[in-house]
Parts: sequence; C-alpha cells; structure tokens
Amino acid sequence: MPTNTGITIPADAAARAKAVSAEGSFELKSRLYTDPAAYSFYIQDNILGWRYDTNVPEGFKNKLDYIQALLRGTGYSKGNSQRGVLDTEDVSALKKVSGEALVNGVDFLSLLEQSYKNGNRGGQATFSKSISTAIRLKDAGDAQKALSDGYYMMFGQYPSQDLVNSFMNEYNAEAKRQTAKTVTATTSTPGAKGTTTTSSTTTGGEGFTEAEQSDFLANYLVKNFNFEKSDTLGGQAKSVYDDLIGTYRNNYIPQPEFSSVVNVIKDVLSTGDSKIAQQKLDAAKASVRQIAAKQYAGAADLIASGMDLSSITKVLAQTATKKFGKTVGEEDPIVKAALNYKDEKGNIRIANDLEFNQLLQSDKRYASSPDAIDQAVNIATSLRSKLGR
Repeated sequence: MPTNTGITIPADAAARAKAVSAEGSFELKSRLYTDPAAYSFYIQDNILGWRYDTNVPEGFKNKLDYIQALLRGTGYSKGNSQRGVLDTEDVSALKKVSGEALVNGVDFLSLLEQSYKNGNRGGQATFSKSISTAIRLKDAGDAQKALSDGYYMMFGQYPSQDLVNSFMNEYNAEAKRQTAKTVTATTSTPGAKGTTTTSSTTTGGEGFTEAEQSDFLANYLVKNFNFEKSDTLGGQAKSVYDDLIGTYRNNYIPQPEFSSVVNVIKDVLSTGDSKIAQQKLDAAKASVRQIAAKQYAGAADLIASGMDLSSITKVLAQTATKKFGKTVGEEDPIVKAALNYKDEKGNIRIANDLEFNQLLQSDKRYASSPDAIDQAVNIATSLRSKLGR
C-alpha cells in the first residue's frame, strides 16, 4: 500500500502534523519501535484503553473493535482472529499505518477512516460524482462504503475488493436502466400569422428510488454470500438464524438441518425494508409454532397468540420440582400431560392448578417427596393421638 493515501489536509494541517510528530505521540513511538515483540508490549496500555472506550460508531463494541475493523476493512491487515483480539497481522498493520500517518501529518485513526471512506486498498480512489435527474450513481468510494457497511452488518465480516467492484458495476448499470425518462412533445398549429409551435415536457417514472436501492443492496448481499453452514454466519444473518432456531427449541421441535432454514434466512435478509423483514421472520416463526400447536392441542390458542411453549412449561416444571423435591425438566411427561389435559367433558386444554396438583400426586415420584412424607407423618401423629398414645 503506498504511503500517499490521498487525504485532504485541513486548514490546521500544520498544527495537527506537529501534534502527531510530537515526542510521546503514538504515531512517533510506533515508528521508533523496530522490534515487533517490543512494539506489541508497548501498545498493551493503548489496547486496554481502547477496549474501554465505547465512543464509536453504531455497530462496534468499543474503539479496539472499531480500529481492528478499519485495519481489515481497508486491507492493511489480513488478520483472522476473533473480533476484539488483535493478532500479529493486526499489530503489524497498526505499526505500518501509524508510520504512514506520521508522514502524512495526521493521526492514524483519521488516516484509517479516510482510507476506508475513499476505498483505498493499495491504490488511489477515483471520484466521478455523476448525478442524474433522479439518482446518484455510486463511485468507487460510495460503492465500497455502501457494500462494506451492509456486508458487515448483515454477515459480521467484510467483503472482498472484487465484490465491491462488482457491486459498483451492477449498481450503476441498474441505476442507468431506471433513470427517469424525459420526453418533449412538439405541436405545430397553423394560423393567420403563420404556424405556432408549442412544446411540452413530461418526465416518466421516479428513477432509482431510495427504497429500490435498499432492496437492490440487500438482494446483492444475499446473492453473494456463501450460506454453506450455520457457523459461517455473523451479524444480522446469525441473529435471524438464532431467533428462528430458538423458536424450534422453545417449542420442543427437533432442530432442523441448516439447509432447511437457509431459504427463510435469505428471504428475510433480501428486503431493504426492516418492517417487511420482521414480518417475514415473524411469519416463519408462526409456522414453526403451528407444528407445536398440533402436538399440544391444549395450548393451541396460546401458541397461536405468539407465545412459545417454553413460557408455559417453565412454570409447570417449577411447580412439579417444588412438589417432588427434585428437579423436573420442561419436557417431562408430567408437564406434557398437563399441556394436553382431558377434562370430564372430553375437552383438551391446559390443566388448571387443582388438576395439575392431582396429576402430580398420582405420579409415583410423589410418594418419596417431602410433601408426601410430611403428610404421612401428620397422619401417623394424628392416629397416635386418637389412639391415646
């Protein structure tokens, strides 16, 4: 990566350059440390401070997370450790970018932010700034930011430069295709003083609207991510997957294979409208609950209202645990029996408190419970009293 990053120097450039090159500055010390091990030891205090600094853009845990993302997002670092843990690639990149910042007279974070914004990955960014009637075409910097931000939020990782370039080309092609069309109609009317010509101009279509652009980006992201297995997911994709699988788990339905739910995840993520995305996810979760409603007819109404079985079974299991004096799981047969309780009229419903208590007392585990033992002792004591003993 070249030293000249193309950064626009502000009016106070001299003062900033002086501060960056001052004795004790992070950028200057980074240049002075030539031994990688010594440099790694030197930045430990900085890393600790960054870890507790949460004044960062939305989507990042702390300043360390933000710096690491910029190092990798700009291509300075090829590190692959988990978020918030700098590996040797990250540390080496941090030293390199600090040296370049010193030469350019800016602090290293400003250089990273500007490089990421400009799309600098080993070369100078170019800007066309072409604006049509209804849309603003993406230049290299715009495309990189739009795709990189979206890709990171959706999948928890950054896209390759090839994917950024491909997105820019496809986006601009679609934008040109949807440009609002302007048509001018001319009418000639003969008269006593000659022919009068009038013209009218009309514009058809709205062009590439903001909503359409959001949908285009969302669809592009989904189409260009490898949904191979669940452990490759991050960001919103993982959140959708976890929420969906959690619904299976909370309704005691066997967890499906990833291939069975991947299309649902893609469908939810492929819309640029967050409300529609939530509606799609809610509909998918409702379908899962319908399966549970067929298995547990007694709780069907509650399940249909959007409640998961686990919220009901948790209370029943806690009651049984207290009654038996030993742990009872939420999938215990006695809990399931309470969910599908058949009353005297033949109706299937959830057992009420009295009915559930009767179920518990009829279970063989109740005989050795503290409650049963206490009752037996009380009966024996009462019997002795009546016999005069």
